[in-house]
Amino acid sequence: MYYLKYNNIDLTQLVKVRDISLPSLPTIEHSSIEMWDMDGNIFNSLSYGNKEIEISAIIQPLDPNDLPMYVNDVKRAFYVREPRPLYAGDETRYLLAATEGDVTITELGTGTCELNVTLVAYYPYWIAKELKNVNI
Repeated sequence: MYYLKYNNIDLTQLVKVRDISLPSLPTIEHSSIEMWDMDGNIFNSLSYGNKEIEISAIIQPLDPNDLPMYVNDVKRAFYVREPRPLYAGDETRYLLAATEGDVTITELGTGTCELNVTLVAYYPYWIAKELKNVNI
């Protein structure tokens, strides 16, 4: 069982995680500008991109009649507007991430659904002052 908690909702008992794509480093975008007023000097800079996190999971309750309740709980977890703590695998470390794009829930059969969701973690990852354990 893989520990997954998002938006203060423990998803560990609701979904069975198939795959989480969690990059360890953000993308770095380099750029340079030639400064005309400084006779040939070039100003080099860089910026950090966002970390995209892709989660794929199966929703399969023991009782198939509970499937609508499980699906609604998962939808409620990912229905957010601002970054929320995402705990993935470790209960002590989290990353601030926001839902980006669609939360896709596809019915696979009786009592079974597949969840696909993309989250994005913006730079800097330590937006709130109270963060102590940041998973970068």
